Amino acid sequence: MVDINATIPLLGPISSTVQEVLSTVSLLVGGIFGIYVITLIVRLIFFKKILDFYKGLNVSMKRIEAKVDKLGKKRK
Repeated sequence: MVDINATIPLLGPISSTVQEVLSTVSLLVGGIFGIYVITLIVRLIFFKKILDFYKGLNVSMKRIEAKVDKLGKKRK
């Protein structure tokens, strides 16, 4: 069985690297303001996806409306 105390020296460099990365991310994000900015970016991305969906839906509705108008004209 592996001694747990033997693995502690191996975790030292890994933990310091992770700590440096987390501190850099924390510095860049900047607390509550950073969370607000990230939330704003995510909402803008989802808004753009929804807007693209509605534009496609609008084009489809116009195409269907044109087909219905053609069928109505043929009946008369």
